[in-house]
Amino acid sequence: MIRRVYVFNPKKERIFFHEFSTMKPISQKHLDAILSDVKLMRPGVVYHTTFVKGRRLTYLKDPYNYLYVVMNDEQTEKSRVEAFTLSFYAFINDRYSDRLASQQDPPLEESAELREHLEESARSIPIKVTLVGFGGVGKTTIRKLLMGIDTSKPEHLQYRQTHIGARSVINLRGYKVYIFDVGGQEVYHGLRNEFLYGSEVILVVTDSTRSDVEDVKNFILPKLEILAPGAEIYVIANKQDKVGKEPEYLHWRQVERIIGMPTFPCVAINPEYREPLLKLLEGLIFGEIATKEEEKETISFDELSEEIF
Repeated sequence: MIRRVYVFNPKKERIFFHEFSTMKPISQKHLDAILSDVKLMRPGVVYHTTFVKGRRLTYLKDPYNYLYVVMNDEQTEKSRVEAFTLSFYAFINDRYSDRLASQQDPPLEESAELREHLEESARSIPIKVTLVGFGGVGKTTIRKLLMGIDTSKPEHLQYRQTHIGARSVINLRGYKVYIFDVGGQEVYHGLRNEFLYGSEVILVVTDSTRSDVEDVKNFILPKLEILAPGAEIYVIANKQDKVGKEPEYLHWRQVERIIGMPTFPCVAINPEYREPLLKLLEGLIFGEIATKEEEKETISFDELSEEIF
């Protein structure tokens, strides 16, 4: 997902800024790499990326020393981000080439047309969410719940094995969100990168039994740290309606303590959980819910922008 865009003039002044959603800060440890990358860029139409804490910085420096910066998610398909960046530059160049050539800053901040173009371009990039978990924990039911299907009906209560590739599409804030369901058998035989590639959010579903919770902690989460380091990961403790009725089911707070990650309580066969689940998904996609404690101690890009040059 595209998070923010900037334009800096040759005098190192920011002349344009547009925010699509909350952008998580850039840590100090990556600062030197970013500074080196930008300082080494030569005038000309140049495309470059730097990875920063699950976020990508895409730069394009034009022949007149104006710098275009696009902040986006590492998991977002690189070719789409590149196309967005080139379109961003082309839109400005087509309208203000004379001013750019004479290094007279174009009035970008006042351009509603530019902002509309950017919003439309950003929304053309789909967002991928992947549901991961062992068989029978409720991944498919959660996917249907997010679609608005009445999951309390009998036909949705019987478990059916799902294979990789099952997906649904929903709309959140004008963005198309593709929800993929990784079959339990694929998880048993080993998560692979092609299952998770491009996932900006991964919802790890457990059925809240102690054995499944332990398997999620010891098997799934370590693999996700390797295969999808840039994704936002949240645990869904499903089947909470069985807590207190059957001894093997754990309260979601217990699940959270065992796994050591933020956990959302859910009863996927209850349609009342759809709205809270959608709010969770929106918060994760648009950066309004933090999943990593260390990110609170980092420095924002805006604080560093003067140092980039």
